[in-house]
Amino acid sequence: MEKNIIKKHSVVFAVILICLFVLTTYIPLHIPFGSIIIRIILCAILIFYLYKNDLLYILRFNLLDFKQSIISGILFLFFAIWVAVLNIIAYSSEFRISIAFWDFCFHVLMVGILEELCFRGLFINIYIKHREKVKSTIYKAVLLSSAFFGICHYLNMIDQPFMKTTAQVFGAFCLGVLFAAVYLKGMNIWVCALFHALWNFGNMYGSFLPDKNPEMYGIAGEMTLLQVASSMIEPAIILIIGVFILRNIHKEKYISCIFHIDNHLYIK
Repeated sequence: MEKNIIKKHSVVFAVILICLFVLTTYIPLHIPFGSIIIRIILCAILIFYLYKNDLLYILRFNLLDFKQSIISGILFLFFAIWVAVLNIIAYSSEFRISIAFWDFCFHVLMVGILEELCFRGLFINIYIKHREKVKSTIYKAVLLSSAFFGICHYLNMIDQPFMKTTAQVFGAFCLGVLFAAVYLKGMNIWVCALFHALWNFGNMYGSFLPDKNPEMYGIAGEMTLLQVASSMIEPAIILIIGVFILRNIHKEKYISCIFHIDNHLYIK
């Protein structure tokens, strides 16, 4: 009975699980590598959940699919590298190899892995897997997972103003669409985790430095509507790239993967 309830409401349980993961990451741990420790534990819990729900195919790695996913998102990859390089150059005089630096690097990597496993891996797959009209549900799954991913960023209002957070939410939504498209293109979640971590590295690079820029990384004054609008141009371009990739994904390949080559559930 309990198993049937979980299976019947699998999307609801997945959303609850993801919400718990997101909330847990906001718990402060004032010890070296504390954020990494908690995220490693969360990853272990998530992998166990995937195992119990026959979703371990999400973790598979295939070199050809990896290359395909990289190529599909190559424009974003170049842009993310460019952002990272600009920030490294800007803060080069303040750079120090320290525990804080390695903690930061592991932090962005683990965030990338955990959030991609949750929002692109778990949510999209479990949403589509328990729907009948699978092909027509793919775009809805991408939209919902990206919206969910974006809305979760409203938790950042803990330490930053509403309008700035809203701009960040829109940016996260656009990134969510792109990452989902890249994932569906090659069925390789690790490319999404790599892109996500690289993007976070470039955009948060100054956050661990002693003289970090509060305007860029936190928490300075509220943004005006004009500033919010201008800040949405870059995410909008990312969204357009994501939609373009999404329109060219191999739906049959994805469906055969999640149903283990069982295409009788594939309804056009």
